[in-house]
Amino acid sequence: MAPLTSRYFQKVAAQRLTTAEALLRERWDLDAQYIGGYTVECSLKALILHPTPVVATTATLKQLTSGAKMHRTDVLVGKLRDLGTALPLEIAKRCGGSIGQPTFVTKQGGGIQAKLSAS
Repeated sequence: MAPLTSRYFQKVAAQRLTTAEALLRERWDLDAQYIGGYTVECSLKALILHPTPVVATTATLKQLTSGAKMHRTDVLVGKLRDLGTALPLEIAKRCGGSIGQPTFVTKQGGGIQAKLSAS
């Protein structure tokens, strides 16, 4: 099913988080980390779509689902900021901000393990 609404991205994010947690319990750390990053991406896309007027939904969906840059959390946080929604500073920093890609979204290292095991 093609994404159509903010709610769709929320459901996908919740499903991916459940999957990442299951993978982590089985010690599939890199897979959990990758899927966990997708959870963050879908959550940000849901936040972007939520305030989008109905007349702009199609164009916004096309933008959010086209191109590699729309998988980058720093780009998505910037888009959210452009819409007038700012994340708390500490979370924005972890999502790329001015300090680079967050550890819990990178495909190397153990960032997601620490994040998921803390929940």
